[in-house]
Amino acid sequence: MKSDNLLCVVTGMEQSGTTFLSKLLASHPDIMCGFEGGLLLRDLSSFTESDPWYGWMQESTDIGHWGILPENMENICRADSYAEAYRLVKRHAGEVGSPRVRRCFQQAKWILDKTPRYLDVLESVMGRVDAPFVVIRKNIFNQYRSFKKRNLSMEFFLLRYICCKRQLAAAKQKYADRLFTVSYEELVKDRQGVLFGLYRFLGAPAYAEASLEAFRRKTRLVEHGGLHRRSAESHAPVDLTPSEVRKLERIRQMSIPRLRVAALAARLKMAWRGLRSGLSAI
Repeated sequence: MKSDNLLCVVTGMEQSGTTFLSKLLASHPDIMCGFEGGLLLRDLSSFTESDPWYGWMQESTDIGHWGILPENMENICRADSYAEAYRLVKRHAGEVGSPRVRRCFQQAKWILDKTPRYLDVLESVMGRVDAPFVVIRKNIFNQYRSFKKRNLSMEFFLLRYICCKRQLAAAKQKYADRLFTVSYEELVKDRQGVLFGLYRFLGAPAYAEASLEAFRRKTRLVEHGGLHRRSAESHAPVDLTPSEVRKLERIRQMSIPRLRVAALAARLKMAWRGLRSGLSAI
């Protein structure tokens, strides 16, 4: 069922720019969002068990969340459809937190649901609601840099990258008319051009002033706390070794069947590393 209140769903790999894109979109006077939704990850009746998203939707808008009262979250979980659930989310968003943000939700025509985890099961979640999906992607080298600066292994990155690439390919085959991909690098280089193309796809009026600063002026939110804070170190460039560049280039050129083999090899390598670590601790 189509939701009149849900403009789109924004997803992508973790650290791919989903928050950046969603805030650019939400700087539009007619659009508003919270940190993450996650409604589509489960049947609505079991969303109360969806951790951390169920709790996040009740967190205050002062730290960027949806600010929905517990009793109204229970009503959302009893909705007859996802379209009805999103209608209730828009109605109740901002109950906890800044009155200004509450007015932003009330005055907005649409909300968007930004949840990176949707990409893991993209084909499935796209079947749950008749809405456009926007996937933001970094090139494989920049995406790995985002993982490496958080001390995540190459094998873990490859498993995540391959899973997401396979899901995106499957969703494109089935729902190509509702799927729009955004290049993070192009968005940074030509923000207005990329956003205008996205507005056309979504059927929303173009907004030339879209920016993080416009979002801050609109909501008066100050980014703080563990979920939003960015240290100076997080923006420091991360160098890749020649070996990492060669491996990433090979993965980038692989077909989906070959990626399945690469994923199996990465799992075996992680399992062997874990076994060696366990044995050395004995």
